[in-house]
Amino acid sequence: MKRILVVDDVRELGYFLQAALATLDKNLDIRVMVTAEEALLEATRQPVDLLVTEVRLPGISGIDLARRIQQRFPSGKVIFISSLANKKIDQQIAALNAAAYFHKPMQIPRLLEAAASALGITPAWEREEPDQDSQERLSNRLAGLRHSLNARGVYLLDENGRVTGQTGEDAEGFLPALVEPLVGAVIANNRLAMLPGSSTGAFACTIRGKLQDMVFTPAGKFTLLLTLEPEEAGARLAMAHQQLLQAGQEIAVILTSLGAQPPAAEERPDVAADIPEESPQEKAHAPAADEEDEFASKLMREVKKVNRQTADAFWNEQVKNGKLEPLNPDVISYEQAVKLGIAPTDEGNILPAKEG
Repeated sequence: MKRILVVDDVRELGYFLQAALATLDKNLDIRVMVTAEEALLEATRQPVDLLVTEVRLPGISGIDLARRIQQRFPSGKVIFISSLANKKIDQQIAALNAAAYFHKPMQIPRLLEAAASALGITPAWEREEPDQDSQERLSNRLAGLRHSLNARGVYLLDENGRVTGQTGEDAEGFLPALVEPLVGAVIANNRLAMLPGSSTGAFACTIRGKLQDMVFTPAGKFTLLLTLEPEEAGARLAMAHQQLLQAGQEIAVILTSLGAQPPAAEERPDVAADIPEESPQEKAHAPAADEEDEFASKLMREVKKVNRQTADAFWNEQVKNGKLEPLNPDVISYEQAVKLGIAPTDEGNILPAKEG
């Protein structure tokens, strides 16, 4: 069993990193400390395979902690995290041959990649699970995402906004009112993400609220939505943003294996390409945009003058004057019955319907 020590004086961040690292492998032993002194004491009990530490700590610094851990366990790896940009610190970290060095706010997918490499393991989501079908992998991924971010709930919505998978709080209390604007936001952001200059076409959107914070991202043709407890600092939102981007891509692959959507490389047919272009003659006779706008405006003015009561009164007057026969949707004429082939004959048989 691989063992990881996470050291950060902000305990909440330490627990968050613990949950994120736990998604690499369920068998990892991950401990969280807030001081280097606690970490050194813990290191006397069992070997340390990976140390993830903040550079600035109260008392012994993260750099000094790393030196002592490496002296005790030469094969142990170190990943540094810092909110500072300092050349001297960079040189000290380089001398320690650290596995990785991240500045806050860090990208969680890159941190997980570095941690997996340092430990020499394959992340759980990249391993083939022969005894686990795609549906179970999808459920586990949603549950793992909620656990790693301590989220209220994680929800998977189809193109029509229907919940097809969820974990955590029931979405019935708040989601129905959000479906329409949420689907609209995903469509709009998809268009923006596909504009020239976008490197990946991927995006995640964050919405902060008084009752809850939300982050959503596309998962292929589906939408992955995450709800969190509201917080002042917003540090967890930044982490959620990065994790959701990665999770969206992974869940898209799982959905494809389930047959819920076409492969990413499969292009939808270009309907516009099948529409013939207007001929020069048609273009010449087409009304100008200004003429169309003026006509539409006149039409709308006339429509507003007519109300339902006026229209009903007109048709009732036509029936009253004998110009029209009243219609009963439950009754048809003999001629209509003959055409339908259901008119009775003298022998009681049904006449065949007339052709044409």
